[in-house]
Amino acid sequence: MVSIAGILGNNSIGYQHYNGKIQRALKRTSYKLLEKVFLRKELIRIGDENQFLELLWGTPDHERLISCFRHIAHGIHRHHFSKNFSGIIKPYLGFLYTNEPNPKAFKAFLKEKARIELADKPKYGDNPKVFYYQFTDADEFGLYLGRLCFYQNVDVYISYQPTEAKTPYYLGFELMNSGIKTIIKLGDKEFEFN
Repeated sequence: MVSIAGILGNNSIGYQHYNGKIQRALKRTSYKLLEKVFLRKELIRIGDENQFLELLWGTPDHERLISCFRHIAHGIHRHHFSKNFSGIIKPYLGFLYTNEPNPKAFKAFLKEKARIELADKPKYGDNPKVFYYQFTDADEFGLYLGRLCFYQNVDVYISYQPTEAKTPYYLGFELMNSGIKTIIKLGDKEFEFN
């Protein structure tokens, strides 16, 4: 919650959680909680003495977030399908900002693919302004995608590869991972790598 509630662009509920629950938790731990959540951080104050906005800008502990969202993905799967998931779960943190070309292009590709595949899928969650999730259908390899959405703006994509699923082979990704300039088309959009 510390990592996602205060993200600029979230809805007002995220803002309230950040200024309420999170601020209380930070004060209760003498701000030591920030040391666990962020590897590097900087507090930026915008405005003057009487009217200002404090922003926390930094590099989150990526491994910690991946571990947290992997656990959440297992729980969501258990809740939704009424059975434990067996296989490989790979979270992708769609809310993190990157300036590097390949990760930036992959993020755009993944967001577009999820948008297309989840367009007609139901959203599950009692309070979708705080949290909802969706699942795609399994593809020809048996893999499927989950989308976790927090505060209407923070997306985490979860790749589920069940134990019995085949590991997919896609030439475009192999070329991209080898450093070869690759253009992947998805609908009417193109995503360029390398």
